[in-house]
Formats: sequence, structure tokens, C-alpha cells
Amino acid sequence: MGNEQSKTEPSIVKRERTISKKEPTILTPPTERLPVKTDSTLNYLLMGKVANGKSSSGNALVGENVFQSYNATTAGTKCNWRYCNKHLGRDICVVDTPGLYDTEHMNSNIENARFARKYLTKAFQLCPEGFHALLIVLNVTNKYSSEDKSVIELLTEIFGEIMFDFTILIFTHGDNFDNEYNLLDADRSQEVFKSWCRQQAGDLGQLLSKSKYRAVLFHNTDTYELHRDVELLALDSEVQKISSKVGRYTERTFQRNERKRKHIILNYYLPELQKEINEKLLTLKKELQLIVSDGKTITDKAKDVLEAIDKHGSKYPTLDTLKESVKNIQNNFRLQTSNQEKFHLVTKTQELIDGNVLFELRSLSDFIDNIRNPEKHKEEMKDKAKALARYVDEEDLGTNKLDDLKKKVEMFLLQIDDLDTKGSGTLTEMK
Repeated sequence: MGNEQSKTEPSIVKRERTISKKEPTILTPPTERLPVKTDSTLNYLLMGKVANGKSSSGNALVGENVFQSYNATTAGTKCNWRYCNKHLGRDICVVDTPGLYDTEHMNSNIENARFARKYLTKAFQLCPEGFHALLIVLNVTNKYSSEDKSVIELLTEIFGEIMFDFTILIFTHGDNFDNEYNLLDADRSQEVFKSWCRQQAGDLGQLLSKSKYRAVLFHNTDTYELHRDVELLALDSEVQKISSKVGRYTERTFQRNERKRKHIILNYYLPELQKEINEKLLTLKKELQLIVSDGKTITDKAKDVLEAIDKHGSKYPTLDTLKESVKNIQNNFRLQTSNQEKFHLVTKTQELIDGNVLFELRSLSDFIDNIRNPEKHKEEMKDKAKALARYVDEEDLGTNKLDDLKKKVEMFLLQIDDLDTKGSGTLTEMK
């Protein structure tokens, strides 16, 4: 099970039992056909790590296979979905969110935090009246991992510590739990599961304690359809405990945590964000360094292209004129022919030159444009630097934690302004 612990109930005996399982089906949730919501409708927000059984739990809640669900290591739900239905006498509305910690598509804390912030914030657009419970889905079969812990930390940062006043933990794969404890009765299954929850220690024990041990075991396979009513009754009981004390988690509750949330989310991925911005700034500096006046980069590029031209020159006499133009670059750091003539030469030889030479010619052509039109290139670099400055400001979230990087970008903008681009047609060297 989730954590190792001693089994204290003598009546619980392990045994092996095989449950038939159907092949998972990928289904696309409908965007219409939402029943009219009533005042008695129970609103749930489903959240959790990818592949924990979140969407299949949503299907169990509404009584229809409407949420995309499959056994995989990548997220089945790619956006927020809402579906409302009357199931087992209950009016239920479920908002399913994308699975978090999708390592195949998000390789960094930055991506995970941005992804979670984007979709979980938008959940209130689908249910503006708020949620009776925040359902966090875990897999009872798997050990509570560092990934699970990271997901809970991220959710706490987004919703605030008050989240735990509204949290109910849904543990999926109850069939495996029943197999291990030789449980056949639905009521007995929930009873033993409650005892199991109280026995948990470590990070999982702390999570259960914070959630006041509001937890329900779900059997997601069709074989356990008879358990559904018992599970929903257990869930109803936990929801009533929440409603009687704190009501619903509303968008207003969410917004109260906005200022703190901005600081905490930024802390979550600040080191990676600083690295990313520094790399972008370094790329801009390298791009600008290509047009300094020492000529070394220019002559090196020209030499490479000359070698490529010599390799094919005997077959293509039309390259001779272009070769002379490249030599002029070596000598004068500028192309003597006009842009129109240069374009004509490249176009004329395009069909004759192999891919590698053509790529080098085009690269040289762009490079020459920067040399011949340094003022235009200077303005382009300023635009890129200003865009980076806006990006830093947006990611700072008003916390002033990226001030050092803001100053670096501002200094780079000043360096661009200081460059002499109107004199000799080349730029003064930038340190």
C-alpha cells in the first residue's frame, strides 16, 4: 500500500484474488449537454498527479464515461472540463483539471508551476459559485512519493493553507486494497480503509492529518460497480462536515491568497527562472557581438564560405562573381555589390549549390545585412531586449525578486544605445 505499516486488525487476512479488468478507453468529454444546476448541486474540483486515476474518479462521481481516462504516465486530461449530472439521486457537477507533474511534457519546476497556475486559476470560470470540496486524487497502491509531495506543495502554494479545510482525499485502485485485505463487502472496505488512514505516518500521515482524515476509497473498475453508492455516501458524509463548518471554497477565497500566492509560486521556481533569463540575455549579447568591428568573426565566416565555393567552383562558374564578393568582405568587412545584386546571385545559384553551401550562403547573407545596416540591426536588438525586459517583469509577479535581472537587461539596453551605428558602417566594440 501507500506506506509500510503494521496491520493491527486481527480480522484482516491477506489473500490473493484476481479481478478482471477491461481495456482502458480514451473518451473526449462533451462540451454541451450540461444539466441545469440546482442549489443542491454538489460542486467538486478534481486535482492530482498524472496517472493517479483522477479522470476515472470523475466518471465515477457523475456516473458516465465523459472524462478522458487511461492508464499511462502522461496526462489524459489536457484542459479543464466540467460535467454535471444527476447520479444515484445526487445532483453533481465535477470540474476535472489536467494531471500535474507530467514529466514527459514538463521537465522543470517552472513549467509545472506555470501549468498548474494557469489551469487551476481558470477552474473558477467553469464553476463561479465555488466548490463544496477540493478532491485530491492519490493511488492507494503506490507509495506516497516525492512527486506526490511536490504536487501537494504546489497545490498548497496556489490555494493557500486554507485549502486543507476543504480537502477530501480520494484514494483510487480500491480493488487492489480489497485484494490485499481480503475484503468483499463495500461497507467493510471503507471501514478498514479508514483504519488504514489512521495508521499512516511520515508525509502521507501529515497530509491525512491536515485534511482531518477526510478520505474515501474509490473502486474505479466496472467489477466494483456495486461499491459506488457506498463510496458516494462516504463522500457525502465528508462534504457535509466541510459545509457545516466553512461552506464552499469560492473564487473570493482564492483571491484572498493572491499576494501570498505570487510570492510563493515565484519562490517555487526562482532558481530555474533566473537561469533561463540569464541564458536569454547571454544569447542576445552573443548575437550583438557578431557585428563588432574587430572583423575576426566576419573573416572567419567568409573563409568558410570561400572554401565551400572552391569545392564546387569548377562545376558552377556562376559562383565566381559571388566568390569575388566574399573576398571583398574579407578585405573591407562589407559587400561591394548592392542588396539586389547579392539577392540575384544567391537566387541564381540556389538550384546549383548543395544544401550545406546554400545554408552557409544564406547565413552569410543575413550576417552581411547586419554589417551593412547596423542601425536597423541595432533597433531589432533593442526590440528583443525590450521584449525580454517585459518577460522579466511579467514573471516577477510584482514581487521585486527579479530586480537584479531587470537591471542586467536595462544595462544591456544602455549598451545597445551607446553603440555607434551611423559612422563607418560597423559597430564599435561592445564589452
